[in-house]
Amino acid sequence: MKILNIKVTDYNDKTIEIDFVDPLAGMFMPCVIVGPNGSGKTRILDAIYSVFYHTVDYVKFSIVGVKCIEATVEINDVELTIVIDYQVGSIQRTIDSSTFAYLIDDNESNLDYFPHLGNNIAPLRLLYGIKKVFVNPTYSDESNGEYGYTSICKELDIVEKNDIVLMDCPENYGLDSARQRMLVHRLIQMSRNGTQVIIASNSMEIIRCFRGNSIKSLR
Repeated sequence: MKILNIKVTDYNDKTIEIDFVDPLAGMFMPCVIVGPNGSGKTRILDAIYSVFYHTVDYVKFSIVGVKCIEATVEINDVELTIVIDYQVGSIQRTIDSSTFAYLIDDNESNLDYFPHLGNNIAPLRLLYGIKKVFVNPTYSDESNGEYGYTSICKELDIVEKNDIVLMDCPENYGLDSARQRMLVHRLIQMSRNGTQVIIASNSMEIIRCFRGNSIKSLR
């Protein structure tokens, strides 16, 4: 399962849209989202997390300031469009040109359009075998970069091929320049092995490890 594109609209109708497929290579690439504080880096990660974490029938949480999320994901070579409208209070999915809409707070299971899922109500990330979405080490003491790096690596050790790794400013875990480069090199290798990697960062050490379309700049 991969995310192809996401568009996030706030209540001022400001929209941030990011494509995660390299238009030249036609393949997924590890991405770093960059921009000044308040530009929406964390909001994008939260939106991606929401797309994969909400249940099939309703959303467990909202994102402050976000009115609507539109995302296109790929599941077993099939594209699925998901629209979460917090203002209206509904979720809409389009698959095979068929659209299904329901209320966010509707607890009734309605999985006729996903017969292979049975009657389970569970987050998409669980239904499709995604076991790890957000790398979020419990230790963040900036005075101990080695411990912070080790904590992140322990999280990454349980990530599998079909997982999506989202990381919000890993430099904040006390990583020095060398450890930041080591971390990114590991993430890039994971990406080559099939894991989708999306990072938000303002660290030049991290950003310099990416090239061209892999850098997503917000203003």
